[in-house]
Amino acid sequence: MPEHSRAERDGRQTTNNSKGSRNGSGKPINGTGMRNPSANFHPTVKPVALMRWLVRLVTPIGGTVLDCFAGSGTTGLACQAEARPCVLIEREAAYVPIIRARLRAAGVA
Repeated sequence: MPEHSRAERDGRQTTNNSKGSRNGSGKPINGTGMRNPSANFHPTVKPVALMRWLVRLVTPIGGTVLDCFAGSGTTGLACQAEARPCVLIEREAAYVPIIRARLRAAGVA
C-alpha cells in the first residue's frame, strides 16, 4: 500500500502550488513533510494491546466478536491474537484494503 504523510492522511494542503502562495514553488509547506509516513491512513487507529484487553474483557472464550466499525482492522488482529472468532464490518471502502493488508501481514487472511 502507498505511504501517506500525516498531512495527506488529514486532507491538508501539502504543497505551495496554489495561486495564493507567494512563489508557487510546489515545495512542501512547513509541517507537512514525510517524517512519519504510514500506509495506514485511518484517522483513529487503536493500539492492538488495548483491543486485546477489551476482547478478553467482554468476550468469553468461544464467543464471537462483532465489530460494526472495523476501521483499520485492529479488532480483527486482537481477536486473532486472543483466539476469538470475529466478524468485521466497514462501511468505508477506502479502509477495506488497510484491513486486508493488516490481516494478511499477520497471517490471518
